[in-house]
Amino acid sequence: MDEKLTRMQLQIDKHNGQIAKLFSRVDDTNICIQKINNSLLQIKYGVYGALGWYVVTNIGIIEAMRLCDRVYNKHSTNSFRIYR
Repeated sequence: MDEKLTRMQLQIDKHNGQIAKLFSRVDDTNICIQKINNSLLQIKYGVYGALGWYVVTNIGIIEAMRLCDRVYNKHSTNSFRIYR
């Protein structure tokens, strides 16, 4: 009986160590996923910024604001007006 109990305790200790190692790996994986997510967000907003820069430099700031007004009016009842 004591031998069986000792084996069970050793098995439980082994399992506890394995569980701790797995949780450590999960934490490491979550950190890596968060870093990847941050990188993708930087790329996304970099593309938005580049697109905005392209629009402003090629069609001008006033025309870009008019375009924004048209898009904004399409989705909302509130608007701002830009006159020449």
